Amino acid sequence: MPENFEPYNLENAQEEAKRIGDIVGPKGTEGDYVAAHDLVEAENFKQAKQEAKLKLQSYISRVGDDSRDSRRDAENSLKEARSLQEKFNIPAGELEVDPQLQEEAKQAMLKELSSGFLDSFEAIRSNFFVPDEVYTQPEFQEVARNSTKLELSRYLDLDRSGKTRERHLWVARSLQEKFNIPAGELEVDPQLQEEAKQTMLKVLNMPAGWSYDVEQLEEIRTNLFLSDEVYTQPEFQEAARRSVKSHLSEYLERYDIIKKREEYLREVRWLQEKFNIPAGELEVDPQLQEEAKQAMLKVLSSGFLDSFETIRSNFFVPDEVYTQPEFQEVARNSAKLELSRDLGQYDGRYQRRISGEYLRKARSLQEKFNIPAGELEADPQLQEKAKQAMLRELSSGFLGCFKTVQSNFFVSREIYSLPD
Repeated sequence: MPENFEPYNLENAQEEAKRIGDIVGPKGTEGDYVAAHDLVEAENFKQAKQEAKLKLQSYISRVGDDSRDSRRDAENSLKEARSLQEKFNIPAGELEVDPQLQEEAKQAMLKELSSGFLDSFEAIRSNFFVPDEVYTQPEFQEVARNSTKLELSRYLDLDRSGKTRERHLWVARSLQEKFNIPAGELEVDPQLQEEAKQTMLKVLNMPAGWSYDVEQLEEIRTNLFLSDEVYTQPEFQEAARRSVKSHLSEYLERYDIIKKREEYLREVRWLQEKFNIPAGELEVDPQLQEEAKQAMLKVLSSGFLDSFETIRSNFFVPDEVYTQPEFQEVARNSAKLELSRDLGQYDGRYQRRISGEYLRKARSLQEKFNIPAGELEADPQLQEKAKQAMLRELSSGFLGCFKTVQSNFFVSREIYSLPD
């Protein structure tokens, strides 16, 4: 037997030896054995090719299945085919270019392509040496275009959080690039154009407070090649105005959450700019004006004059609000509270810890609401509290603090002559 004869396992070796013996017989010469071996080796080679081909067919039939087990079996079949090809020195591509396998591979590729599985498509093409010209063949072009349209449609199908499905857009763009489909050629399909418009309207009609981003409207428009004119169409204008009002209302509702209020206001401004809605046109809506005033009263009661002014400015609330009785009352109460807090710092112990912040806030409120200097400070309760603060400072020898309180709270100079 030739020295380079190495059967791939013992069982096969025994079978081959028996077959050679049966062919040659008991009286065979060395030449007979060599001839018999060559014959068996040829038969083994033929069987290996047939088995490898079956494994390749098994791979093709299972590679695109949804089942994880089937996909795993497909990969195992491919590995076994490659193992046979390597063991029997079958040249790469010799089996794969078989017309039957090529046709089966193409059918499998079309199946994967129709589902948008470009990776599987490429894997089959590579494993079966399918030439690049397949990308330009009519049947593949047709399926690629239909698959791209389907992926674009899936992109427009909003998820539960109201966002577009970006993965499907990525698949669509990959298909367009691979099959050399010009950008915009498929997107202008009337059905896709209508789907894009409906998705944009759906985004606009979602209540404020969802996790979606209204700025994706522009992404949808550009990705589907819609004209800018869409922003001027009556149904879009109506939906945009409703969305702006909803966001403005939510802005006021969530004003105490800084990140949220900034997000709502940013989206409001974006919508107003994109849909050319004049600033102030919607803010002066009576319901929004009332909501704005209630929010202003809330922050005013806490002494947050900057927030008060921000709301007033963003909602175009007229200056006359400063003179309205309900605002005057809340402003006075808030200023008194700040004055009281200022006095609470004078404990006769820690001069350096005295902050001017409370007094500054009180003075700002008095100035903004035109409250005469000394009017609030003359309140009997504040006067008594001021006197007690002055006594504490005086007993500690802090004459400077004593005089500061006396000046800030308009305490009469008669205090110098009081017995205590």
